[in-house]
Amino acid sequence: MRNFAEQSLDIAQHIAGHLVTQIGEDGRVSELGDADPSVGLQPGPIAHALASCAAAMGSGEACAQLADGAARSIAGQFYHHSRGDCMVGCARGAIALMALGLNRSRNGAWAKFPDSIRDRITRWMRTKEDVPLQLRPYAIVRSIVASGMGFVSTDDSEKLVEDYLKELLASPAAGFVDCSAMDQLQGRYDASGLMGLLLVREALQRHANSHIRERRLHDLRSCMARYLRILPYLLQRDGSSWAYGEPSGCLGTVCSCSAILCALADGWIDPVQRESQIALLGRHFRNFFFNHFDSETGNIILPAAAVGHHSSGFSQVGIAAEVVHQLALWHQFGKNVRDTFSAGTEVNVAEGGRFVSFESGSKYDRGLMIYGCGNGGPSFQLPLLSPPREECGVARNKSAAFPHCAGILDASIEWDVPPLLPLLTVGGKTIAPSFYGKNIATGLGASRSFQFRYEQPEVISIDGELLPGFGSCKVQWSFNGNEMRLEYVFVPKKVARMERFCYAVPIPAADGEMSLRAKILHDDFHGEWEDGDDSPIRGPFAPMSHYTRTTPILLQVDNSYRFSVAVDMIPSDEGK
Repeated sequence: MRNFAEQSLDIAQHIAGHLVTQIGEDGRVSELGDADPSVGLQPGPIAHALASCAAAMGSGEACAQLADGAARSIAGQFYHHSRGDCMVGCARGAIALMALGLNRSRNGAWAKFPDSIRDRITRWMRTKEDVPLQLRPYAIVRSIVASGMGFVSTDDSEKLVEDYLKELLASPAAGFVDCSAMDQLQGRYDASGLMGLLLVREALQRHANSHIRERRLHDLRSCMARYLRILPYLLQRDGSSWAYGEPSGCLGTVCSCSAILCALADGWIDPVQRESQIALLGRHFRNFFFNHFDSETGNIILPAAAVGHHSSGFSQVGIAAEVVHQLALWHQFGKNVRDTFSAGTEVNVAEGGRFVSFESGSKYDRGLMIYGCGNGGPSFQLPLLSPPREECGVARNKSAAFPHCAGILDASIEWDVPPLLPLLTVGGKTIAPSFYGKNIATGLGASRSFQFRYEQPEVISIDGELLPGFGSCKVQWSFNGNEMRLEYVFVPKKVARMERFCYAVPIPAADGEMSLRAKILHDDFHGEWEDGDDSPIRGPFAPMSHYTRTTPILLQVDNSYRFSVAVDMIPSDEGK
């Protein structure tokens, strides 16, 4: 795969050339193009991307420019963003510093830093603190860099890695990484966990002690293997993988490529499965190259709805930086893979469905329902997982329990409410049948439709807050070709006043290949369709057609309130 490795580095160099122009002399980072500059961007991830690319290039004028940009970004990170809540940016800045030179006396970036920056970096490297599981990879990076570059005399990185992997394998998810914050509803399993494992893999590769490196890389295999097993099922018709969660779209695709390449380079994949994994890699690369990279300008292509908004926690420049970093990993791994690489063909996802369980417990069951329409049709990913972060606002919709699908119900689009889900506002709380389930079941229904059922003994709000005593609900999705049906039953546990009911269907873009047409089959909430053209479009959110009831009604205890709807996907520009 040497040609693939060189092509990856060439693409990374093009994108990095744009990134380096966004770094000021003081190390601050500005957004790309016309994107919203209102969010304070941490320079650490940009430094990591530029340093990784420069290290892969080795020498030359372009390499020197990237290394200089990385040095400015590292200085900016530790001067402007070195407080405790900037763990991620500082760790990425630290591994960038290590990539520019292991020996501080020969490290060009370290030589440029004034004493004030050196002192801040040294203090951060020597900090010892307990961090939650989702931040553990960054603590491992700090330990490896601190010991490898001589900031500390003792190396505790092996114990950190060992404890981290043991905790992952002993958790209910048995190897999958729960990336939810400590103060939020637990159970977030998406591509961000895979990104963390890849970062640990990269840091271990730079470890000075080869014995520790080999031992812990072997242990890391157990967790990485869990993700590798589900990647074939996540494959979308356009060649992308993660259609839900944070990150998804472009970043989800490049992370999947890195994971497959890592496994191929390290010899983790069984010879029998090697050919199929290389074919999967080719399809993901095809998706990235044709859908997310502009070969004429060297820019990353993002969906129009995602440009300039930061609900996902990734800014436009942050997405570009992560892509550069992953491309540098492709170059590193690709050089060690001898197999022949092909860019892949268009994907025809087989018809059928399955449920991937991430976590099963006494209170919550969490997982991902995957269904492919077959015959060249789309495939859907319906998550029962906790939302990304409260501060992300509408990014909670990225993990809401509706059928996510690349290009049709895309996670990169910002909606004011999750589409295709009934929402009840009761007692000032908006209830959504999302984020967890119990008694989850799949099976075949009438006309060989695929059915997915779950219950919620206690309903949950759209913000991920459990609401004990409000009521319970049952949900059933049925998929049959290009038609999907939803049946929702809500049972109040106390007399409650429902202030509002809402069900929303996205209005397709003018150049969209699919439209959604909804037909209400049964409605105990007595809603009405609003005029889609006159529905308010709030800020950057994509337009939707709303079926609502705004007149309050009194819900009686133990009564069942049912809502069912059929949604057809049709190749036209019409909405519902």
